[in-house]
Amino acid sequence: MFFVAVLRRRIASNRGQYNLHVYRSDTNGWSTKLMYAPQNSAFLSTSKVITIGGELGSVGWVDLWRGILICDMLLDNKFRYISLPLPRVPKVLKGNPLISRDIAVVKGYLKYIDMNLYIKPGSITEYINYTPDGWDAATWKMDLSKEDSNWEEGCKIETSEVPVNDLAYGQKLPKLQVGEDTESMLMRLHAGYPTLSLHEDDVVHIMNKVEIDEDLAWVFSIDMRRCTIKGLARFRSGRPVGHAFIFPESGISKHLGIWSYSR
Repeated sequence: MFFVAVLRRRIASNRGQYNLHVYRSDTNGWSTKLMYAPQNSAFLSTSKVITIGGELGSVGWVDLWRGILICDMLLDNKFRYISLPLPRVPKVLKGNPLISRDIAVVKGYLKYIDMNLYIKPGSITEYINYTPDGWDAATWKMDLSKEDSNWEEGCKIETSEVPVNDLAYGQKLPKLQVGEDTESMLMRLHAGYPTLSLHEDDVVHIMNKVEIDEDLAWVFSIDMRRCTIKGLARFRSGRPVGHAFIFPESGISKHLGIWSYSR
């Protein structure tokens, strides 16, 4: 048996009211239930949906600026709310949060990452272009086997700690400008869209671009706890899409075995 769940805000009603549409494979039909967000909820809009699973078949609708609405599909279809950790640096909570945040369920833990992206003072132009000035990131985790909803601090890393002088990655990096070293080159890359690994603890994939409006990007896979690079890949989107989300994470590879065939 499996479920498909769709959450829709009730537009002509008070804030905090939703229609939960649920498909059940055992009945081959849809049902709709009126749902109310808890009193402590600051949830506004869905940035991402996560499957928590477990005995209760839990699903989470995540507002990456604020918190998570969780519904236990196999229990009573009631919401519970978990706030995200407070930002380490005060920021305006608007725009696309996926540029600097991500959340995922990894090996029984709910994991969350927040990046601070810095801009060189005085570099913003009228075309909303700018010169980056590095970044830092921190993670938190929550043990899903416990009844409490407490976040534990995880790892922290900043641009200067990313070891990119390894010759194995040198040929894949953007070309250095005259008088520029590797560290300063990283500072000026347009970084963002951190994506937590679904397979490895403390590993995050971060997209980088030389120019914000080009189609060529580099993805660094970084082990935040050991401050090492796990991998570096270069790819093109096929067309300029700006600094936009162009790759999702997937756990499907762990279900794929070695395929064999005969002619």
